[in-house]
Amino acid sequence: MRRPETFRGWLSALILALFLPLPTTGQSPAIFDAEGRRVVAMGDIHGAFDGMTSILQEAGILDEENRWAGGNAILVQLGDMIDRGSESMRVARFLKDLQQQAPEHGGRVLVLMGNHEVMNLIGDRRYVTPGMLSATFDAEDSASRKAVEASRKENCKLYASQVIRRARALVEYYEDHPEQAGGKRYGIPARQSLRSECMEKTLPGLVEFVQALEPDQEMGAWFRSLPAVAQINGVVFVHGGISPAVLEKTLQEINQQVQEEVTRFDRFRNFLMERDLMIPTASIGQMGGIIQELTMTSLEPDYPADLPSFFDIRDWMLMSSDGPLWFRGFANWTPEQGAAEVPGILEKLGAEHIVVGHSTRKSGRIENPFDNRVFLIDTGMLTEYYNGAPSVLEIDAGRFTAIYLDQRVLLYDPAS
Repeated sequence: MRRPETFRGWLSALILALFLPLPTTGQSPAIFDAEGRRVVAMGDIHGAFDGMTSILQEAGILDEENRWAGGNAILVQLGDMIDRGSESMRVARFLKDLQQQAPEHGGRVLVLMGNHEVMNLIGDRRYVTPGMLSATFDAEDSASRKAVEASRKENCKLYASQVIRRARALVEYYEDHPEQAGGKRYGIPARQSLRSECMEKTLPGLVEFVQALEPDQEMGAWFRSLPAVAQINGVVFVHGGISPAVLEKTLQEINQQVQEEVTRFDRFRNFLMERDLMIPTASIGQMGGIIQELTMTSLEPDYPADLPSFFDIRDWMLMSSDGPLWFRGFANWTPEQGAAEVPGILEKLGAEHIVVGHSTRKSGRIENPFDNRVFLIDTGMLTEYYNGAPSVLEIDAGRFTAIYLDQRVLLYDPAS
């Protein structure tokens, strides 16, 4: 069956992009010294654009028109820009633009990768909301709505064709290899039911959202360039945390491994799409089912030798519960556990403090457990979901200060 022209062009561009270097994004080096400069750290945003800009204005990073006003300050955002909140992509685009703007005034913006950025790159869209998707197109414009509806139908037409083609190949395969069928009967699903199922699962705007995050697109390339961990002036910044399980690696090696794993996933995804086995909007679960078909049969005997490693993706650093994007030990350890673990972690990292997001504080306030060695700064900025509050952590001349819209609280001063 002839593939729709828009998808053929899309996939051709994606295939080409995977063999080209990523465009320059202006991202700062993740590990550096900046003695004498103020550092402002921001936790999870989840599409809370107004909360983000208002607290950055309060911290003196932005002016009233949301332009850089921080001078030579360094802004570190710890990931989870997106998901849940309706202005997720607006937040991400704003931070990317601010990253370009800050150096013109002597400042820096360092954005880290969060688990929600990774989830969307690998097709895990559990927290993508209809409101978040409708913001990718003009939901009030009839022409825009028609274009979105057309892309959904085209996407699902291609999906049905792929499923039927794979089903026919499987039926033929198991007819020739009945000993591998395990007593199961394989048939050809109805095309219309496949399209209907796909339309139900493909929310308006999903095709456009997925396309925006492709490797050859501006935002997709930028997301893939984000480091997982940074260290500035003896302070480590990371979305989830640094588990004792990854301490055999340096911070540079952690960043490198996460980047390599994202690239590996893209390579697997590209292989399936290049052979017309999977649509771009396929979920990670659908992708796994297709890979299982390939590895259990000889339908595609030329699949990449490392393709079966997909089934261990939960153990990859970018998805592991002990990985830097998911670890919650600093938020969940008892005082006794923290006292036993944190000093050794910091010593191994050559750091004095660590700042993390990811684990939302029910108090809506930044917390500093384990003798001020750890700072937990996810205070639930998306207030309508978390009932929290916008906040940032200021690090200046060794002092750690929590900044809220209504007050500033000195959390730690080494002089006292």
